[in-house]
Amino acid sequence: MIIKDWSGRNMTIIDIWTGESSDPFKLKPISPAKIKEVELVLGVELPEVYKQLIVKQNGGYIIYNSYPTKKPTAWAEDYIQFDYILGIGNEEGILDSEMLIEEWDLPKGLILINGDGHTWVALDYRKKKKNPPVIYFNTEENTSFKLAKNFEVFLSKLYIGTDEAEAELEEWTNEEAEEIFKGSDEDLISSVIISLQSNGDLDWVVSKLKSLATHKSNLVRETAVAVLGTVLGNFPDNEEWLMKQLEEFSRHENDLIRRETAEAMLNHVMNGPKEEFVSRYNNIIDILVLDRDEDVRELAKHAKEEIDVR
Repeated sequence: MIIKDWSGRNMTIIDIWTGESSDPFKLKPISPAKIKEVELVLGVELPEVYKQLIVKQNGGYIIYNSYPTKKPTAWAEDYIQFDYILGIGNEEGILDSEMLIEEWDLPKGLILINGDGHTWVALDYRKKKKNPPVIYFNTEENTSFKLAKNFEVFLSKLYIGTDEAEAELEEWTNEEAEEIFKGSDEDLISSVIISLQSNGDLDWVVSKLKSLATHKSNLVRETAVAVLGTVLGNFPDNEEWLMKQLEEFSRHENDLIRRETAEAMLNHVMNGPKEEFVSRYNNIIDILVLDRDEDVRELAKHAKEEIDVR
């Protein structure tokens, strides 16, 4: 989804809300004018992407559920659970932040966007009043660390994780997965696709995801493309391997795959590419800025802007 920030600059995000009818975190709709009033009361400028998301839906569950970390958390050694975003309101919303900060003895200057009392994810306004970093807090262990330099980068790294207990019960060999993919149970196929994120055979995983992205089931297609984006965007440590995938997928006939490729490329560019790969990123950008898909073109333009300012 292409959006414009409030100064008119093009920005790129996807529609991340699940749209559940009984969502306890979904608050009543809010207008841009009302958001500006809230910012004046809070004394900060909320992230542009957050505001655009909130205008579309004021908080709620999102299609992703995990965020990767380099430090241990209350959830695991390398990720936190993050499956909803608080909207703007007094109950189950960011306007509860001041009360919750006092209750849980958190530092002042935070806007809480997710948490249960023991752990929190917050926008950290202690040192700046706009474009704040995203911070993780564990109140039981009295620890905290930065998750992302800003909310936009944070969003770009969210992925669909599989619960460890569930994963222990639902593990498939490559051969078992191949047989399931030949079947017609789209829910089972989608579950296996999600499990591929923990499969170390990346070449095999990518080949299966490419094939499943053309499946007759819409659910299977969407899951395959989303997991492909997650694999390209978050996990590969081998940047040479990653570059080869991005170069190949930048010319793929599937619009959704090229869109995920552009999204993954933007994610890596925003996190600082190695100098020896910059020219190859530029070559990919040159291809994607001419893409027939508007979303792909805008993502490529955004990536170009990020490289140019470095």
